Amino acid sequence: MQAALQTTDDEAKTDTVELLWEMGPKPDLEDWGERKPYGQELAELAVVCTGVGLALLIFYALYRCCLSFRACCCKDKCCTCVETKTKGKGAAFRLVLMFLLLGTLCSLLAYSRGQRLIVDAVFSVAKSVERVSKVIGSLQAILGSCTSSVADVTRKITSIECAVADQQTTNLLNSSLSTLSDVNKTLSALTPELARFKEIADDLEEELVTNPQGAEPWNGKGRVQYWLEVGVPAFVSAPFVVFIMLTIIGLFFSCCKCKRPTSCCLNLGACWAGGPGLTMALVIFVALFVISITAADFCYLGPSKVLTQQAEGNEYAGYYLSGCVGDNPLGEEVNNVAASVANLTSVTTALDALPACGNINGIEICPDEPICKGVDAASQSLEEARLVLDQAVFDLQRDVLNCSVFEPIIEHAFYDGVCEEAVEGLYSIWAVVVAAAVFTYMTLLVLPFATASFAQDFFPPEKPEKKLYGGKSGIRHEELKAHNAGASPLGRV
Repeated sequence: MQAALQTTDDEAKTDTVELLWEMGPKPDLEDWGERKPYGQELAELAVVCTGVGLALLIFYALYRCCLSFRACCCKDKCCTCVETKTKGKGAAFRLVLMFLLLGTLCSLLAYSRGQRLIVDAVFSVAKSVERVSKVIGSLQAILGSCTSSVADVTRKITSIECAVADQQTTNLLNSSLSTLSDVNKTLSALTPELARFKEIADDLEEELVTNPQGAEPWNGKGRVQYWLEVGVPAFVSAPFVVFIMLTIIGLFFSCCKCKRPTSCCLNLGACWAGGPGLTMALVIFVALFVISITAADFCYLGPSKVLTQQAEGNEYAGYYLSGCVGDNPLGEEVNNVAASVANLTSVTTALDALPACGNINGIEICPDEPICKGVDAASQSLEEARLVLDQAVFDLQRDVLNCSVFEPIIEHAFYDGVCEEAVEGLYSIWAVVVAAAVFTYMTLLVLPFATASFAQDFFPPEKPEKKLYGGKSGIRHEELKAHNAGASPLGRV
């Protein structure tokens, strides 16, 4: 059985799944999904990622504090590194900032790939659920026709009237009704289970595919589509969009030689990105990273093995994912229906055995006409019901006990929808967040030098010294001083 499970689960081990598996805690089969130790290991992984991110944010805060302290406390000739090294390099810093902003924008726009994969995953699961619902609906229709046929036969046998009803005749009719009652019970035992599964499938399908327009996304109706259309773009762009807009506006003002607006926009953008912006990005990354690791571990261990190991509530999906290895969870109910239908031959035998003569108080009465009326109608109804029930048993055994119907549906949902598209989509989205955060962090490190360089571009040019006279002579202060130095007291001006 384990070999069969291993063969079917090999499809779930994509390159991305294997990559994420190496990043995670690598749990054992029996540990996946448990609070201890798997949940604790994931929590430790999240704490480590959060700690690294916070360390980088603290480093940036100290970096800016050092630069601010230096600017406030150092004298011009004591510490002028930032100013002297960046003077006249405003154009170069503009190019660097534009390159980094372009990298941030390209990273954010790349989220569409991950979003599309998540949408495809949801669509794959929804289509699989829809197909399961249709198969269950057809089985319900089959059971409904079986129940109607059994009820019709029961009415026909109940309507049989015998002119002379001795004990033998009564026993035969009661035996037939008892057999039909047993068949009806087995059908009734299977009907609620199918109804429950169909209701769950229909609810899940509705939640996955309902359009958020005019729906109630916060109450479950259209919630998935709402988050795919609105939530993913909003969460990915929220930490960076304010910083990008303020930096672009600041660059525009720097080109227009507007000192105060340039400094204001660039510093506001840095405050947003270095504070709430990258903090939000860190939270989003950690959440998506942990979810993707959990899904990758599930796929690497094998969906069929995990669902078989943790069978409570998952026995149906686990059975069909395993290639129908082991006992079918619905096998007992289907086999009971088949056995009950096979017993209908006893009803046919009982109707055929109804005597032509009756025995009353030891006196045998044999009228010209049959003692019991309605036997032929009951026999014909029974034969029609047997045809319906035999076909129903065949369909149930083909669709439920055989893997040909449910197995490809369940495999498509888990292997294609979850392990390929969903895992790849989650990985793409948090990779986009990391790439955008890296470009933003690099921009923050460069921004103080760029701001200092832009500020020096706004210094006014050195003013020419005022002339002593406004006439044509144009004598300057230096010339006047030199003239007075070599002149006699009477010749000095």
